[in-house]
Amino acid sequence: MNTYAFTGFWLLLFYKRNPKTILIWSIVLLMLTELLAILGSFIETTESVSFIVPAFNQFDGWSEHAYNRILFFLKYHVPSNIVLFPEISGLFLLGLFVGKIELIQRVRELRKNIRTIQIIAFLLTIPSWIMLFVQSTPTSYNSMESYVYVITSGKTLSIFYVATLLLLLEKERWQAFLSPVGYVGRMALTNYLGQTVVTTTLFALLFDNTAEITLWQSAIYCFAFYTLQIFFSKWWLSQYQFGPLEWLWRIGTYGRVPPLKTKDLERVVN
Repeated sequence: MNTYAFTGFWLLLFYKRNPKTILIWSIVLLMLTELLAILGSFIETTESVSFIVPAFNQFDGWSEHAYNRILFFLKYHVPSNIVLFPEISGLFLLGLFVGKIELIQRVRELRKNIRTIQIIAFLLTIPSWIMLFVQSTPTSYNSMESYVYVITSGKTLSIFYVATLLLLLEKERWQAFLSPVGYVGRMALTNYLGQTVVTTTLFALLFDNTAEITLWQSAIYCFAFYTLQIFFSKWWLSQYQFGPLEWLWRIGTYGRVPPLKTKDLERVVN
């Protein structure tokens, strides 16, 4: 999160730039990210290595985990920020471009363009999927070679997701079906940190080695937990204006305590 915060200052240089300039910078930085990943795959050894799942539990040796995280932050924070800067800033600028052209407000007008982007993004994702499937075997794994395809498919697939959602939300039945997701979004910080704390604690209590949790188990858990967050967020927002952490964030930002309960706001307004 601190990396995102530091990189965010970079956006101030582009705030008043025209959309075309922003898009060009975004594409250049994202292409640079791909180039660095490809170069990294050649630097690291191409020999397959045995893949052994290490025993890991957040509650075992917690103080040592915390110490290592602090040490890692102090020693590698600046270098890691430099390495991640092109990718994160490129994605930030892509989001700024979308806002500048008011894409979300112009979905009906730009429907054909969005459909084209959706199809192209999905087709560009398929080669990465194939390569990841070919490389991932039970006994061998090359992190850097796979990383090239992971970061590539991550971007193309996210563009596909966004384009698909924009098109679906033009239909009333999909608006009704997806509207509960909005409750989670209004409490994004609370839900993000809450999911991290609850999941870390729960998995540490239930599993001796959390590294052995399979992808399909994780997927089921994520779906179930997110569903619970939807119900919790809807209930919370029926009584309060903000999520608890969003409320604390506003206090720190504006230096005053805003009304939290909906009834308190109505009393202030009236």
